[in-house]
Amino acid sequence: MACSMSGPHLALPSPAATAAESWIKRGCWPVPIPSREKKPVLDAWQHLRITHENLDLYFNGAAQNIGVLLGDDNGLADVDLDSKEALLIASEFLPDTGLIFGHKSKPASHYFYRTDPPIITRQFKDPLAAKKNDQAMIVELRGRKSDNTVGLQTVVPPSIHRDTGEPITFEPGYDRDPAKVKARDLGAAVSTLAATVLLARHWPKEGLRHHAFLALAGTLARSGVEAGVILALHRGIYRVLWPTNADFTACASEINTTLEKEKAGSPTTAFSTLSGLLNPVVLKKALEWLNASQGLAHVYDRRGPDTWDSIPYPQPIGAVGFHGIAGEYIRLVEPHTEADPNFMLLYFLCAAGNVIGRGPHVRAGGDQHSANLYVCAVGSTSSGRKGSATAPVEILFRTVDNKWSARIQAGGLSSGEGLVYAVRDPTYSREETDGRYREVESDPGVLDKRLFVRQSEFHGALQNMKRNGNNLSAMIRDGWDRGELNSMTKNSPLHATNAHISIVASITPEELRRSLADEIDNGFANRFLWCCSKRSKYLPSGGRLFDLDLTDFRNRFGLRLDQVKKYTDIRRDPEAEELWGRDNSNRGMYAELCRERPGLFGAVTARAAPQVLRLALILALLDGKDLISATHLTAAREIWRYCEESARFIFGEKLQNPIANEILNALRSAPTGLTRKHIFEQVLGKHKSKDEIIDALAELERRSLARREPVPNTGGRPAELWFAETKNSAC
Repeated sequence: MACSMSGPHLALPSPAATAAESWIKRGCWPVPIPSREKKPVLDAWQHLRITHENLDLYFNGAAQNIGVLLGDDNGLADVDLDSKEALLIASEFLPDTGLIFGHKSKPASHYFYRTDPPIITRQFKDPLAAKKNDQAMIVELRGRKSDNTVGLQTVVPPSIHRDTGEPITFEPGYDRDPAKVKARDLGAAVSTLAATVLLARHWPKEGLRHHAFLALAGTLARSGVEAGVILALHRGIYRVLWPTNADFTACASEINTTLEKEKAGSPTTAFSTLSGLLNPVVLKKALEWLNASQGLAHVYDRRGPDTWDSIPYPQPIGAVGFHGIAGEYIRLVEPHTEADPNFMLLYFLCAAGNVIGRGPHVRAGGDQHSANLYVCAVGSTSSGRKGSATAPVEILFRTVDNKWSARIQAGGLSSGEGLVYAVRDPTYSREETDGRYREVESDPGVLDKRLFVRQSEFHGALQNMKRNGNNLSAMIRDGWDRGELNSMTKNSPLHATNAHISIVASITPEELRRSLADEIDNGFANRFLWCCSKRSKYLPSGGRLFDLDLTDFRNRFGLRLDQVKKYTDIRRDPEAEELWGRDNSNRGMYAELCRERPGLFGAVTARAAPQVLRLALILALLDGKDLISATHLTAAREIWRYCEESARFIFGEKLQNPIANEILNALRSAPTGLTRKHIFEQVLGKHKSKDEIIDALAELERRSLARREPVPNTGGRPAELWFAETKNSAC
């Protein structure tokens, strides 16, 4: 018998109508959607408010899907888990709630909440995934539209999924009411979940993961992230990487070790290491989601902007940088000296590279990099304790290679000829005997081409370079590059081949700033590893350095040096090759090191990649290896990070244009501003051209170091005043 439609009391409610009724009872606004679709088709559905009274107008017995409005006055919000990784670990981050649903191929993919106030929709996408790729979206926090209006909905049970045809169903026991949470708390939970998934997706391969976990913990701790959040994030990454056998004990140990060191003020592995292990785009996005990037603002400023509001003193070299036998020795002697352990480590590596000699080398393109380094410590005369680093290092090296002791030169960097003479080749002259000429050795030259220069008064060497005709700068550059030096003095031409020159210098900040002119040009300064140095502790009794029994260490170290002196061509192993970066790729440590840096700071750090290669070479040799591993690269990158931050602290706001520097100094001393005429006549003494001044002012303005303001009512040609922008001085 046909059903009568004469009265609503005879109509049988459809499954959709029954479900819509239940959603109304939950305090939600249902939206009719065609069966197996996800978008409403009714006009102005955003403003539709279906109640018990008008329900049958929209759910009339036909097969339908149902949606519910999000972001209503009760703050309904949907956490939509798009990625498989988010599905796996969501329960560890999201607050408990009574309403969770999904479908067979993606169960528990929607968590419903009521937020106070109603939350604004936010999408979390993998920045490295293709825009239209299904993997791009990690998770969506859905509520109100970006303009804070209601206009979004989610398809809910008992609908049919559009793409799979699977029923959308509640998770068992989770067809109750949504939990009430603060919008701020839910946003933080979803952001942390998204950051965890993003980091896990791009986490380093086996062999580097432990370093990355330590570095992440140190990075987050330094930027103020709570310990509980750090632990949850690490656990989440562990679960993604090892879904069935995650070792959470090891995870907790990594976190606790780092947090204890950070609390005690001890060196920890942190951002510089992490940035060498993870794609920088991924890392920056994850820290942004964690709201941790603000705590690392000075790190990100270094990667792009041309100016900085303040430049902090460099963070100490982390534990990963004190690698192998070098780190072991520094830890052994550090309690017995006031010297800066960062400078001592660089001193040790510089001495080790010189003792080893020119045989072992690593190739980069057409260049061959040997184990010789140039290091310059910058610190105050007394508190810098630069000279204190000499004894702890040389007490070891002088006894493992007696011949090398004779190749230490204290000071003496005065001329290029003097440097060449110290590593000169044999010279010959022609002598006549019985009417015949023959070559006779007039100078046997220097057989041991190793030269370790300890220049405690580097300011004097820089002053010598200013002298007309002095070629010391050129000889120092040649010594770093290829070890072939030529002095073309007319009366005494000298040559040196296969020279292996290393330099450890020291200077005060004041002396260095006075010397920052043409003699510190790009090619000279960027061959040095610049190192801030300060007193590490007070030892009124002087420590007990000479009471240490170094016999076992000395024997072991001497054998290691003898072993590696025979090595020649050193290469990177496959894992290190992957970390360094492949050809024609903008990813990897090499690409990160080659990024452009502004100002004089950029000029003096322009050889970042070769410097890291040389450091990694020495670290590998000190391990007795003929291959550079990823661990060696990571340690070298951490050491370079300290040198880079030192260079930024030392050279920060200095520009390569000396006229711009002079104008900037004058503007900072003139709070009421200066006219161009005053700059030309008084500051520069009428010695610079109009074009030079215009270029200098343009550079200052472009770098936001100076600004111009018009001067009203001058009665003639429009005038302008120039002012220095308010900045905290870097040095």
